[in-house]
Amino acid sequence: MAGLTAARHLQDAGFTVEILEAQSRAGGRIQTAHDPAAAFPVELGAEFIHGKPPEIWDLVRRHGLVAYEHSSQAVHVEDGRIATHEESGEYADKFLAQTKRRGKDESVADFAHRSRQPANVRKWALAFLEGFNAGPAERLGTKAIKRDMQAAEKIEGDRTFRILNGYDSLVRTIQTRDESIRLSTVVTKIIWSAGRAIVHAKQSIDGSQLKIACRCVIVTVSLGVLRAAPPAVGAITFEPEIPRVSEAVANLEFGDVYRATFRFAERFWEDNDELAKAGFWISQEKVFPTWWTAYPVIAPILTGWSAGPAAESLRGASRETVIAAALRSLSKILNRRIPPPQAVHFEDWHANPFVRGAYSYASVDSIPQRQALSRPVAGTLSFAGEATNTEGHAATVHGAIASGIRAARQAARSLHQK
Repeated sequence: MAGLTAARHLQDAGFTVEILEAQSRAGGRIQTAHDPAAAFPVELGAEFIHGKPPEIWDLVRRHGLVAYEHSSQAVHVEDGRIATHEESGEYADKFLAQTKRRGKDESVADFAHRSRQPANVRKWALAFLEGFNAGPAERLGTKAIKRDMQAAEKIEGDRTFRILNGYDSLVRTIQTRDESIRLSTVVTKIIWSAGRAIVHAKQSIDGSQLKIACRCVIVTVSLGVLRAAPPAVGAITFEPEIPRVSEAVANLEFGDVYRATFRFAERFWEDNDELAKAGFWISQEKVFPTWWTAYPVIAPILTGWSAGPAAESLRGASRETVIAAALRSLSKILNRRIPPPQAVHFEDWHANPFVRGAYSYASVDSIPQRQALSRPVAGTLSFAGEATNTEGHAATVHGAIASGIRAARQAARSLHQK
């Protein structure tokens, strides 16, 4: 989304743009499965619009897309019963209320050790923070999380929305002219100097090599790909190396997430009215602790979410292993036998060499690292993508779009000066 947005803005400003996309489709970590038997789009990557960010809602309105509000009600479930009705985000707010606004950053785990909040508040707050941020409490940073929460509050980030026809319809609204996109084109090296760059790439279809000379390059690969080292597939070499960028990439964190969406014959959980009308189910189950329904859309669909420490045991596991683990977790949470699903949708983003994980998270001292990564290099290179967002909206689609707009402006300023 960052790359498509940057390209669209530069094309609209009259610049000639080429997009090199390693995958066989555009959209990055947005991928929608249109299951004809479900009559309901299933998201394999990004799913929700968090709040009212103008970067997304301007596109929704301009292009006549239909969005609806997903139920933000989150119930805490233990052994098939509702443990508490208080929202997880409220527990997190209470938990982080006493963190220091200034001074040295600290991990959520360190803060938890000295927190005087009741054990119940700490328990559910940690479950929420690790699951939402996709990172362990030992690496999550209190300053970055508070900044993200404050940024989200300004856009009603406690509300969640979906695009009725699927998130991929948003991709199509900003997708540039087809002739500017080279799909299945894997960038391997960028040789750069002030005002000039040569991009080396390889076509994955036939193995052919190509070189493209240009005046500016905007790099929008995921943090996982930036952290990959040659000869790993998808890794990019910068010549000369950029120490500031290398340091930022090494010190930022990329989260672990596994998600699986199941379509059942019926909504077997609707005999419990509280579960049926809740948007999210939060538990203390070790592997897949978080689930969400389609509510208020009435559909027999459940999505399981395993993130941060919960996902560690799944790293490198097969599709079958992940799906089985999800169904076992669901059975424990609801304390009942789960009927066989009619369809399962799962995408292993960790195994995808052009993604290598989920999204960046708010780690200790991540704020200055994001700032370092967002600054242009010699008027020639810019970096965009959710991991480069410095406004508290990293790990979101709207944060990625905003970073693409920022990178396009950086490139335009540089090009006008040359």
